Amino acid sequence: MQGARFPWLRLSGCISLALAVGMSVTACKSLPPKAAVPPAQSVELDPSSFLARLTDQLLARVPGSEESAYLAVERNAEALAWRLAVIDTVEDTLDIQTYAWHGDAAGLLLADRVLRAADRGVRVRVLVDDIHLSGGDASLVGYDSHPNIEMRLFNPMGAREGGVSSAMDFLGHFKRLNTRMHNKAIVADGKVSIVGGRNIGDEYLGLRETKNFFDVDVLALGPISIDVASSFEYYWNSDLVYPAVSFSKPEFDDRDLLGEVREALAADLAAFSSRLPSFAVEEPDWSGRFEGLGPRVSYGEARVVADEPITGRDYSEYNVIASVDELTLNAEKEVLATTPFFVPEQVTVDGVRDLVGRGVRVAALTNSLATNSQTVAHTGFKPMRKPMLEAGCEIYELRPDAEELPDIVNTPPVVAEEVGLHAKFIVIDREQVYVGSLNLDPRSIYVNTELGLLIEDPILAEQLAAIFERNASGANSWKAFLDDKGDVDWVSNLGTLEWQPANGNWQRFEARMLGLLPIKKHL
Repeated sequence: MQGARFPWLRLSGCISLALAVGMSVTACKSLPPKAAVPPAQSVELDPSSFLARLTDQLLARVPGSEESAYLAVERNAEALAWRLAVIDTVEDTLDIQTYAWHGDAAGLLLADRVLRAADRGVRVRVLVDDIHLSGGDASLVGYDSHPNIEMRLFNPMGAREGGVSSAMDFLGHFKRLNTRMHNKAIVADGKVSIVGGRNIGDEYLGLRETKNFFDVDVLALGPISIDVASSFEYYWNSDLVYPAVSFSKPEFDDRDLLGEVREALAADLAAFSSRLPSFAVEEPDWSGRFEGLGPRVSYGEARVVADEPITGRDYSEYNVIASVDELTLNAEKEVLATTPFFVPEQVTVDGVRDLVGRGVRVAALTNSLATNSQTVAHTGFKPMRKPMLEAGCEIYELRPDAEELPDIVNTPPVVAEEVGLHAKFIVIDREQVYVGSLNLDPRSIYVNTELGLLIEDPILAEQLAAIFERNASGANSWKAFLDDKGDVDWVSNLGTLEWQPANGNWQRFEARMLGLLPIKKHL
């Protein structure tokens, strides 16, 4: 956490800068010695805590089972409120694992509430991937200096001051640094967890004024949260994770870094106050929100799926995609997949053709070029669109002006100009679901680590299927189809397009140029 800010490093910008100064320059700082990890702080969970009692009451409806309770969270305002509610209510332990934590209104708000939880005596552990943290060692060590907070970084960059040296470090150690921890999870008191696709930042929680993402989390209460906590623990103790104290410097010795963090947080939150929703300004009493869960949750058994925290495409342990494949390839009626980045391989085309041949409906919702936040990722999708359509897959591409999504993606008082897609979930036969961090592209499958829940819960499955169908409707998406000549066209309630939906011809030109680069397997 950086001086209450989390400035993040854009990978594409790093590589471009490195190429500009020449590929031959590879000398850069190495990682500091990995500091000795202090003994784990043992915390005994209080069975009478509020979250423990709440969970026990909910699970009393399914006595003697291994089921947990689930709530699908699609509205960004709700996602922010539930994160605040969990953090403000936790009494014993709070573990947070995330790919990105931005230094914006949402990121600073949640950082402040985490700090308050630690001040109450909660043991807080935060594990963040390092690719988006540029510099910031002073605040990172500052948060870590709190007696109840421990910060760790996954796969840190050797040169942590940003700029050319970081870019050179990336190029010089590409195989290791190309692997990032994409997992997202929050676990409170071993009883309540949040798992899904959202990072911590404005665009994921409805507070960005240019573009907010549609996303989905699952709030889970019960035994599955212990399994999410175990996954966190496995990563927390992996060889690729460095404690924040490793990045302390001699010049920090005479500074009150935690005091600096608190001062910067107060100033920055005051500056952002006009963009924050009313429920975020002060810590409210969240008990009513929790106690109203009874009629809203559904129940089912689930399992956590997570990749090994290791590097390289040569490893065979791709637990998340293997588990998802096992379910989808054995579907009997329907597979509905929502993924922001969709780069099918030939094996996917073959699998879809087999499913459709057996009478299974296969449909995918993804970003259009117009809504995709990573144009380079869309270039991998474009050549596979037609083969997937020929195999029988229905393909829907989100519109930036989706008519029914603004109220879902925007957290008042913010009203964004456009909508994008960041949700990652799959519904199988309206009986089982996957919700997590996995994109259906080679980077997620082979390079990054991912996390998700496989849940057997027909009620939750029907809810997510309804969300899929609404988002795929002509009011919100274009449906790609093959015309009489075998060319791809797009149709929505606004009419038919013969050109790929995009934000103008320049974006189409950019996508065409990027499509010439041999980068598909590293997307």
